Amino acid sequence: MKTFSTLIIMLPCTANIYGSNIERKLIIGGDVVSANTKTYMTGLRATIGGNSFCGGSLISPTHVLTASHCVVYDIRWVSIGSHFRNGTQDGEQIRVISIMNHPNYQENVKNSDDFLVLELAKPSSFKPVKLAAADDSDFKAGKWATTMGWGTNSETNGNSSYELQRVDVQLASDEACANYATIDSSMRGAPPRRRAFHEAYKSQSCSYHSAKGVRVKPGTLL
Repeated sequence: MKTFSTLIIMLPCTANIYGSNIERKLIIGGDVVSANTKTYMTGLRATIGGNSFCGGSLISPTHVLTASHCVVYDIRWVSIGSHFRNGTQDGEQIRVISIMNHPNYQENVKNSDDFLVLELAKPSSFKPVKLAAADDSDFKAGKWATTMGWGTNSETNGNSSYELQRVDVQLASDEACANYATIDSSMRGAPPRRRAFHEAYKSQSCSYHSAKGVRVKPGTLL
């Protein structure tokens, strides 16, 4: 891995889409993922069968990539390959033995190097996700990609999804992000971050359940 920034796109908990400051904590217009298909998807948990509070991706048999802002929670377990937000009825539940934060991550700078790698107590039997090329050749503005998670699924009074959900989003260029995204003042002068936007603003993915990442077909993690 040259840099973490070549591996993944993190969607922030509060997405300021095209100049709007509306907080988005949901997947709207999404679909349930077929069980046992996206088995690199990982949920972060405090207990072996508890609720997954952040998402991640298996990037090697013993490593999961997630977001640094998730470290404020009690990350003790991961659930890999599970279709469900909690429980132990499927997938693999593996203990976390080490947490490696991005050295440039700053909690007070929104979305700045927001990458965290978890080391697992034993190898997972599931196949890791394919990583994007370091030269950014997998990233093309306008290309459609998929994000997944167990976030809330309604504009109002939504509940966290029990089953893994997915929604397609469109990749935007750094220039488009700079033009349309409301950037916190603490981000001024920081390197532009790629983000995913749905042009029509009808299908949205953000967090209550964050750190999901974005994948382009056939499953490459950006």
